[in-house]
Amino acid sequence: QKSWLPFRNTLTRLKTFELHAQTPIVFEATDIEEFHELNLELSRLIERNILAFSQQKTFIENASHELQTPLAVLKSKVDTLLQHENLTSSQSEAINSIHFQLAKVTRVNRNLLLLAKIENKQFTESESADVAEIMRQSLETLSGFIESKGMDVAFEISDPQPVICNKTMLEILVNNLIMNAIVHNTEPGKIFVRQENRTFSISNSGPVPLLQESLFQRFAITSGKGTSSGLGLAIVKEICERYGWKISYSFQNNMHCFQVQFGDSKSLPN
Repeated sequence: QKSWLPFRNTLTRLKTFELHAQTPIVFEATDIEEFHELNLELSRLIERNILAFSQQKTFIENASHELQTPLAVLKSKVDTLLQHENLTSSQSEAINSIHFQLAKVTRVNRNLLLLAKIENKQFTESESADVAEIMRQSLETLSGFIESKGMDVAFEISDPQPVICNKTMLEILVNNLIMNAIVHNTEPGKIFVRQENRTFSISNSGPVPLLQESLFQRFAITSGKGTSSGLGLAIVKEICERYGWKISYSFQNNMHCFQVQFGDSKSLPN
């Protein structure tokens, strides 16, 4: 037991390591040559991964910033073309196709930039946020979209509790989950939004469950729908990890359900 103690210490530190934190592991010193060599190689491996992860984040953020202006210019030019009076039906169809794909690229770019900001902890301000009110505002903003798809919405609040967090991040989380419920719904369909105490959940009708193994991965295909950017749920997961909230997914009786447990928000993350 004494001989293997350095290995156990190393294993314990590896289990708590998180690449997102970008903090190297400091291993305990040991006189056992094999474990010392193991710790040395692990430290080098972790440092290389932290550097690669940091470079990747910087590249994504810089690339997203640089793409914003040309994407805006392209969108403006396409909008101008769509208003042209002498367009043939085939030209109009082609431009509409360009407009659709351009809108998707714009959403991807915006969401990548948002992910980079969350990972870089740029949303630092915290306050007491009213989850129920944010839910109402999000549903009101998306009401036209919901009505156009013939969806029924039910809203329930029971013993609501405020959440201490960055309000913008909470708004993004709620809005992304509601948008996900709209995209992965049937037409006509149902949406049920609920807050009970420190738990927020949103359910929607659907024929088959989403692919749980890739549910929160970036650009993952979770269903046959091809209208999303593939980053909405990844952003939700990132926000939950930022605050130590728990998010879960279930599918019962042809209903998708995402649930966020806010837990105790008295202590904020570093």
